[in-house]
Amino acid sequence: MNESHNHSGANALRILHGARSLPPAEVVEALRPFLETMRIERSGDKLANASTVAVTELVRSLKENHAASNDLWEEAIEATLSFASEAACMTDIDKPGGWMLRASMPGGLVRTFYVYELDDNKAAELAKAAIAVTIGETIETVKLLSIHEFTDYGMKPGDVKQYV
Repeated sequence: MNESHNHSGANALRILHGARSLPPAEVVEALRPFLETMRIERSGDKLANASTVAVTELVRSLKENHAASNDLWEEAIEATLSFASEAACMTDIDKPGGWMLRASMPGGLVRTFYVYELDDNKAAELAKAAIAVTIGETIETVKLLSIHEFTDYGMKPGDVKQYV
């Protein structure tokens, strides 16, 4: 799922929530960019396709009948809400979530930890508090990790876990 789908779905949802009071021709025109984007950038995503089908049916009824049933409105809103929610979650999953840290002892012993905290200094403090740090051991941030790298391990914000 790409960023334009995410943006387009969110816009369509805003339009659908406020459009019942608008004249049918205005609703059709307002939803046109969403339908064009979805047709140009076809995806195999079932929720995207369901939203596109539901909005297309709503627009068809508005064009042909100058009105649409409550069922058509509800189906378009529910399908687009599901699609927009999934798109928002998929967008967030690759955002930075925290740090991989390395605890190094003189003599070569190295331990690696995942710390679900974006601030590198706070992540180091959380790691020091969660693990037994010995005198002379250093803690350093190694790499910024995405949210899904933490959620895959069942971690929550603030968690520290040794990487093995």
